[in-house]
Amino acid sequence: PERQLAQRFGVTRNTVREAVRSLEQLRLVSIRQGSGVRVQDYLEQAGIELLVELCAAEGSAIGGVRSDLLAEVLQARAVLGEAMIRHAVERFSTGEIDTLTASVERLAAEAAVSPPHADRLLELEFEVHACLLRGAGNRAFVLLHNTLRRPCRPLAPLFLALVAKPLALAASYRRGVDALRQGDREGAKAAFCASFSLPEAHEVTP
Repeated sequence: PERQLAQRFGVTRNTVREAVRSLEQLRLVSIRQGSGVRVQDYLEQAGIELLVELCAAEGSAIGGVRSDLLAEVLQARAVLGEAMIRHAVERFSTGEIDTLTASVERLAAEAAVSPPHADRLLELEFEVHACLLRGAGNRAFVLLHNTLRRPCRPLAPLFLALVAKPLALAASYRRGVDALRQGDREGAKAAFCASFSLPEAHEVTP
C-alpha cells in the first residue's frame, strides 16, 4: 500500500503515487484498489518502451550499456526492420517513387557533410524506411515502425555504428531507388536492407 511504501522510502504518499504511476505505465506493476501495488514479470507484461529505461539505468549504473543488452537491441532491429522493409519493397507503389527519392537525397546530402551528423543521419534513415512502408500501403507496418522508432530516439548514441559509413549507405539507397524505377524488386530489397546487417561487436560504442 502507498502508506507502507512512503514509510519504507521516507517520502510523501504523493511522491509514491507518481512513481507508481510511472511504473504502471511501463507495465512493471499493477495497482488494485485494496490490494496495494504488485510487481509484474516485465518479460510477460512490458513493451518495447522499457528498452529505453533499461539502457538508461545500466548506463547510469555501470557507465555504459552492457554488450549483451545492446546486442539484443541490434538483433531485434535487424530482424524486424529487414522483414518489414523487404515486405514494403515487394509492394511499393511506383507512384510514391518521387517521395522516396527525395528522402534518399536528403540522407545523401547529410552524408556528404564533413563531418556528417550521426544523429541526423539516423533520423534521415528512419525517414527513408518510413517512406518505403507508407508507399507499400500497409498501415499496420507503418504504425509498428512508429512504435519501434519512438523508443529508439533516446537510444540514438547506441546506433552510431550503423551509419559509420554514410556515403556507402547513401549509395546503397540510391541503388535501391534506381532498382525500383527499373522494376527490379529483388535488387531494391538487397540495396535497402544492407543497412540492417549487424555491426561487429567491437564496432559498437555505447
